[in-house]
Amino acid sequence: MSQYRRSSDLVISMTIAEVFLLLVFVVWYSSTKETSAAGTVGAVQEENKRLRNENAKLQEQNRVLTSELEESRKLLEFWRTRFGQFPPRNEKEVAEFLQDLGRGKPKCQEQNVLIEASVVRGEFGLQLLVDSPELQRLAGADRERFVVGSVLRSENDVDALFRYVRAAEAAGGPNAKGCRFDYRLEDATYKDYYTGRERLEALFYSAARPRRIEVPGLDQ
Repeated sequence: MSQYRRSSDLVISMTIAEVFLLLVFVVWYSSTKETSAAGTVGAVQEENKRLRNENAKLQEQNRVLTSELEESRKLLEFWRTRFGQFPPRNEKEVAEFLQDLGRGKPKCQEQNVLIEASVVRGEFGLQLLVDSPELQRLAGADRERFVVGSVLRSENDVDALFRYVRAAEAAGGPNAKGCRFDYRLEDATYKDYYTGRERLEALFYSAARPRRIEVPGLDQ
């Protein structure tokens, strides 16, 4: 009986020790988890703070870029409506723009030198140098008379062409507010020169200095 009691006491003692150790382990593990969790929460909070700051910076950059883009858009639209084209992008386009700026009215098309006229001893003639879809449309059934390379000498043909040119120029240009074709002139005398200019510059701008034609036996 005494031996049985000692054995029971030993089992109980071992059980109490095991329970104690289990409690110690549970307390240690809980404190470890709390420390780890606290560290994780702190890291997440720091990361959230960093991301909020970064997001605020990006939003400010986006606001500035949007404002600059809108300002650029307004400037481009002003330039386009004022000059009928977008701003020049290189030195060549700057030179062309400055040349066009003194025209008074813009070009009617990219290849704008429409005719080459000649005046010799008061006789007027001209040749069509480029196509013009608008002139072809206005000419209608007469369009075959006014194709590239056509040489017009009769007053009826010249007057008809000038009539179509006047109509095309009235509603042409980038903003449909009017445009001017260009011309080149050949003349034999100063009188021919003034005759040509007087007739042509009511409708055209000069694209180059007139070229003098050498006519044997003609006093220039």
